[in-house]
Amino acid sequence: MPAKFSLLAVSALPLVPIALACGGDDGGGGIKVIDASTTIDSKPVDAASTCYVETSLAPTFGSADQFAETNGSGITGSNAHTEVWGGRLNPDMMPDIVQVELYAGVAAFMGTDITPKTIQIAGEELNYRTCGACVRIFADATQQAVAAQYFATGGTLTLTSTTGNLTGTLSNITMTKVTIAQDFTSTPVNDGCNTTITNAAMNAPLMMGSATAGNPSALVIPGEISVRPVVLTKRRY
Repeated sequence: MPAKFSLLAVSALPLVPIALACGGDDGGGGIKVIDASTTIDSKPVDAASTCYVETSLAPTFGSADQFAETNGSGITGSNAHTEVWGGRLNPDMMPDIVQVELYAGVAAFMGTDITPKTIQIAGEELNYRTCGACVRIFADATQQAVAAQYFATGGTLTLTSTTGNLTGTLSNITMTKVTIAQDFTSTPVNDGCNTTITNAAMNAPLMMGSATAGNPSALVIPGEISVRPVVLTKRRY
């Protein structure tokens, strides 16, 4: 089964490659997910009462605030084909980031490579450990931490191109705040923090990625922070 990994990172200049990861084979490094036992700016965080993300989202993405990357080839083995797209949901200094991860040979792509298709978010797509088409949100992302993670609970992901440019749409994607364990199992927090991406279009050139180093290109929003997706180390079962 292909390794699970997190690609999109957001940092203030200067850019430093990091990964949004919970454990994995990178020696415990990567970005930390804040929970109720931790703090932000020296203040306790009550994860049960802080939702961070608006309840309804209909974002539009320009070329400067979305990115896509492709890694590996084939449908089996540790270097199986993966594609990842990410988009910045707001212009905040700690923005919310939506991320789509596609895994050849898994769930929606069982027995096949990543190809254009319409995918209902159901069954194995509802958990990060088992999904082949995974939709996530990282809330209030910085170089050091994210305030919360959300994972899809329903909706439709339509892929219209998976070569050259990764293009498609997210339609009525319902999401809930989750925790993600060391084995990549996502578990709803059940604190009433939910959101819906009513409609969003993806369209970004697929950059060739690496499992061990970040892509050198960066997407810069004038006057704001830079959005730089990087892959550090694939997350392995």
